[in-house]
Amino acid sequence: MSSRLVLLAGIALLAMPVGASSEPSKAFAKCQKMLTRNAESHVEKSNRLQKRYEARLLDLVERKLAGNTGGKSTDEELRASVERFKNYRRIDQARAAYVEDIVEQVAQSMAHDVPNFTCHDRAAVHTAYDLNYQAYETVLQLLENDVEERFDLERLDDDEGLLIIAFNSTEATNFVRINRLNALGGTIVFGPNRRGEQFRVIRAKAGTYEWEEIEQKFYNSRRTYNLRKFDMRFDVVAGKLNYAGVFLLNVQSDGYYRVSLNDRLIITLTALEQRYPELMDQYEIANGLYPDDRFTDFYLSEKRLVSTGVANETFD
Repeated sequence: MSSRLVLLAGIALLAMPVGASSEPSKAFAKCQKMLTRNAESHVEKSNRLQKRYEARLLDLVERKLAGNTGGKSTDEELRASVERFKNYRRIDQARAAYVEDIVEQVAQSMAHDVPNFTCHDRAAVHTAYDLNYQAYETVLQLLENDVEERFDLERLDDDEGLLIIAFNSTEATNFVRINRLNALGGTIVFGPNRRGEQFRVIRAKAGTYEWEEIEQKFYNSRRTYNLRKFDMRFDVVAGKLNYAGVFLLNVQSDGYYRVSLNDRLIITLTALEQRYPELMDQYEIANGLYPDDRFTDFYLSEKRLVSTGVANETFD
């Protein structure tokens, strides 16, 4: 039995009234029919969406691999990075949550067949499915952006370095702007960003940067947070993988906000190793917060010793 039929069968079972007669009322039967039709439409639309993005992703990967001449990463490393991004975006879980689960939730929320039975409002059901469809599409689009951005790292110009962006916010934001000081061009803008952690690696021109501005959607308007007054800066060195700290944005309900740029090197390098392990082997890491820092090299050296078992012998 196909997944769609399983889901529709589930709706029929979940919607059956408890303790009611074998013949449902006309209103209840009509409601079941409406919910089944809407569930079927949502699953079919989601299936088409998934197939479309799978085809686009496959085409993107093949095109990028065909043009990957002179890059530092092998085809195998780049294909492995795509699978890591799928896990990071939780593609399978997103499918379950925004397609299968919502169908079941709508079915379970329907009242039993009782006198004066009232069905779900048709517009509310459509809205629920539309919002979940949009959420699923957003996840698939983010995955496509991740892959596009990862392949872009293979085209590093002589005046560019790789920059680790670690951003954490209590609220979703429209965009974040990081300005390259005393230079024309090179401004970094990323968004929209969901609530929580954002971790990515991008190309950036060498120079000094400053966290400048964040825009957040607030009901039907927008809030803009000026960051220049906090003087949060970091450096990017050409040809290196640049650590720039972890940026935290805490927005309160009254509009008050707190920001900080924190040195959480080990946490960042752990995340980097999980999502971009090949980059750690290909590039020297520079500390953009503290250019004279020596701990980064010490930590990485000790980590390599531990991984080979040499460090344990030192303590014997």
